[in-house]
Amino acid sequence: MLFFKYILAVLPAALAKDIFVAPNGSSSGSGSSSSPLADIQAAVNSASAGDTIYLRKGIYRPSKNIHFTKKGSSSKPYTIRSYNNEEVIIDGDKMPGTPAALGASLAGKDRGIFHVEKAEYWRFIQITLTKGPYGVYVKDSHNNYFERLTTHSNYETGFHMQNSISNNEIVYLDTYNNADPRSNGQNADGMAIKEGSGAGNIIRGIRSYENADDGIDLYEFKSSVTILDNIVFDNGMNRWNFNPYRGDGTGIKLGGGSPANRVNVNHVARNNFSF
Repeated sequence: MLFFKYILAVLPAALAKDIFVAPNGSSSGSGSSSSPLADIQAAVNSASAGDTIYLRKGIYRPSKNIHFTKKGSSSKPYTIRSYNNEEVIIDGDKMPGTPAALGASLAGKDRGIFHVEKAEYWRFIQITLTKGPYGVYVKDSHNNYFERLTTHSNYETGFHMQNSISNNEIVYLDTYNNADPRSNGQNADGMAIKEGSGAGNIIRGIRSYENADDGIDLYEFKSSVTILDNIVFDNGMNRWNFNPYRGDGTGIKLGGGSPANRVNVNHVARNNFSF
């Protein structure tokens, strides 16, 4: 009986698979290490809860946003990460809104090189996202983990979360040089959790610098966010010659907003450096 209990315990891990993607992969690849896929979205679409998507080193240049909508579980999360700490860069310059014109709108579905919506129990590890409409855009998603991502030189906020957001953890993010030509620097933060609510969100150990607007922005977020051990500096300087310039340059913005949407929230902020 104990043997069968052991089999049942290890079976989910045994059934989980690894899916490989490489810049020189093939649309007809099997997703194995020797026959990788070329398209990250195809790997995401084929993944099941518990699977790991490994991205091999190099530069990926997708023309469409990569969408994450699946729900895993605490025992069977989805994972997408660089393989063996290789350098993985996803260049979003071919995506819509890169950049959008001054005053232009950006469709909701076109936000984020990684567009995470209604997704749960995903792990994103050690990937660089650059020159997209947003680097990472997260909406109505819960129980996700983001580690050692780099979001730089995007045309809106580097890492953005909004609406119903809970139990997400962002650790060791590097986010810098993000700017928004469509609003002259008014909205491009390094890291933002804003315009929504949800408990249990943590921002820890990130560096946010040289962004057009704020370093960390919690504008109109109605639930407590924990902000620990972060370094935020040199935000809100007009490095892009926007005219007029509208970036605030707040290091860590702990709220604000219109009177109708402003709520006093006891955020937890400890051991942060902002200058």
